[in-house]
Order: sequence, then C-alpha cells, then structure tokens
Amino acid sequence: MLSLTFIRQRLLEAGLARTLLLAILMVFSLGNASAAQGATVSGVVLSPDSSVVAGANLQLDPSNRSATTNRQGRFVFANVPAGEYRLTISAIGYVPVSRSLSVASDSGWAGQILVTRQPQPLPPIAVQAVRPSEWAHTSRYDDFFRRRAMGQGVFRSRADLLRMGASDIASSLQQIPGVTVSATPNPYGELEYRFRIARCPGQPPRLAVFIDGIKAATFGESTENRGSELTGVSGTPRRVPRESSCEDCVRLAEILSSFPATSIEFIEFYRGPGQIPSDVDRGDACAALLIWTR
Repeated sequence: MLSLTFIRQRLLEAGLARTLLLAILMVFSLGNASAAQGATVSGVVLSPDSSVVAGANLQLDPSNRSATTNRQGRFVFANVPAGEYRLTISAIGYVPVSRSLSVASDSGWAGQILVTRQPQPLPPIAVQAVRPSEWAHTSRYDDFFRRRAMGQGVFRSRADLLRMGASDIASSLQQIPGVTVSATPNPYGELEYRFRIARCPGQPPRLAVFIDGIKAATFGESTENRGSELTGVSGTPRRVPRESSCEDCVRLAEILSSFPATSIEFIEFYRGPGQIPSDVDRGDACAALLIWTR
C-alpha cells in the first residue's frame, strides 16, 4: 500500500509540471499574437522644396489598405504582415508616385517620399495675324504692321494718302503734331525739303531715311552721308552747288521727290529718339522716315 507521503509527492510534481506547461503555452501564445499583429509602415510625404504635403492619399497593395497624410505630412499603416508591397501616393497638384516596399516582421518600414508638382497647362493663346487679309500673300510689309501694332510713331497707308490728296512726301507728312515739312526752291533754283521737328534741333534735323526696310541715308548738320549713299535709290546724285543754303536739304529733296505718292504703299515716321523702335537702325539720328513702296 502506497504511503500518504508518496502520494502527496506525486501530486506536487504533477502540479509543477502543469504550471510549467501553462507557462510554455503562454509564451508561444504571446509570440503568435505578436506575429499576427504584424509590423508598421510609416513615413512622411514631402514636396521638392522639403515642405510637407498634407491630405495626400496613400494606397498599400496588395493589402488594399488606404491612408491619408496628416497636417505634418505623416502617414501610418499598422499591423502590416511581412512581405512585398507597392505604395501609391497621389495628391492634388502633384504627380502620382508609386514605390515598392519590403516590410520586415521585426522592423517594418519607415521613410520619406518625395512628390513633384504637376505642370499646370497654360491657357491657349489666340494669335492674330500680323498682316491684314489684303496682304496675306506677302510678308514684305510685316515689319510695318508689327510696329504699327505697337502704337509708337505715325503710320499712314496709301488709302490715307489718297484721302489727304497727297502728291508727294511733303504733303503726306502733314498734320503730324510737332512736325512741319516744306518743299520749296532755294535762291539757286534747287528744291529743298525742310523739316522742323519739335524734339529734334538742326536744319535739317538728324533724319534717317529708309526705303523698303533698307537704310538709304542720314541727313542733318555735320553729317558725312553724301550723295553716294543715294545711288540706286534716286539715280546718280548730282553735285550740289557749294553756294546752296542747305546742301542736305537739297539732297533730302532729291531722294524724297523721287517717290510720288502713287508709288508709296505705307509710311512710318518717328519724331524723336524715344519713339524710334529698337529694331530700326537709326544710328545717331534723332528722327526716322520709313517709306514702303508698292
């Protein structure tokens, strides 16, 4: 017969074994729970200037989970099982970004994601034709129409000259504020063109003359431009008598009187250095006259 002491010893040993077994089972249970809980995927979304992007949408696939960045641009995915994922970020005004992530069970994933701004399309610009339809077949007068659109200077067309009853350059340049043009013979029988321009002193003032966009000559006191510059424009220049009261006025008359109003399509006149456009090679001239022939 077993003694009472033996039985008590066996019961005590069985209780210790049961307690040890329960402890072991508890440890395994906690480990499995931790494994089931998973890791954390977190980070911050930044723009190119390192400012945070709040309100960005994030999609974690293939888990099909989503999140939104807070005011600090941060996001968190909790309880993410270890594995390979693709994280897609989209925000208004930014180019969508997609990144591959490797999530470890012991460390998860954390990092910064940079998004770039979406280029903003510009509204379409309506381009108006420089040339009126009447001259759509040629680009010859493009510079005239372009400068006329800028609004500086005085611009006159052949139709304007017909309305004015202009027969020559002098009459075509009438009624320009601050400008007086006259064509009169001098005591030596030479025709002189005299310009008086409020903003330009001298007689004649330093005036650059262009024919069909090409500079023909510059007239004015102390000018070195003499008749050779006019060759091919009004024929071979003749020698002006030394006794002339204004040699440049005579030479100016020679070139301008060779263009009757019927041969002119357009005229541009700039009555001061501040009016002359930068694309007109005025040199040291104070005023500019551009004649466009038919």
